[in-house]
Amino acid sequence: LLAGSPGMGKSTFAQALAEFYASKDKIVKTVEAPRDLILPENITQYAISHGDAQEIHDILLLSRPDYTIFDEMRNTDDFRLFADLRLAGVGMAGVVHATNPIDAIQRFLGRVEMGVIPQIVDTVFFVKNGFVNKVLSLKMTVKVPSGMTEADLARPVVVVDDYETGKPEYEIYSYGEQTVVVPVQDKGQMQQ
Repeated sequence: LLAGSPGMGKSTFAQALAEFYASKDKIVKTVEAPRDLILPENITQYAISHGDAQEIHDILLLSRPDYTIFDEMRNTDDFRLFADLRLAGVGMAGVVHATNPIDAIQRFLGRVEMGVIPQIVDTVFFVKNGFVNKVLSLKMTVKVPSGMTEADLARPVVVVDDYETGKPEYEIYSYGEQTVVVPVQDKGQMQQ
């Protein structure tokens, strides 16, 4: 997932990624709304505004690309299409607007089940001022959420780690009927 505020360089990063994969003789396609990436002829570009999500879904599954770049995911149908193609085994890179890295993941909450988010989004690149500012990785585990102490509170938890340090930054889990996103504090910060 490529995330960042408008104008920070997400689409430029996506364009470079598409060109990189194409240079490795991979079949690359894009889904755009509007179609505005400037790419070489060997990359097929689809404009989702000229068809519906089901048509794009069918075309991509029939043509079996190695990688699909989904530029500017905005609405629930976009997120569901991305998730469905990713779960079907298509290599996907999605672009979303987000003001900070965790917001990019939160855009999926309520649109797909929490338990499959790490299978849909395994890495988030947060782009700021044209540079990769932060990289997060996601994994699913069963544990007692940070800050809770009772062993019988163990539940499925999506752990969001800083990719470079491996330290957990957030946990996502269900609490009652709510899905919560909680920052993880290290034990030194909690005691002060």
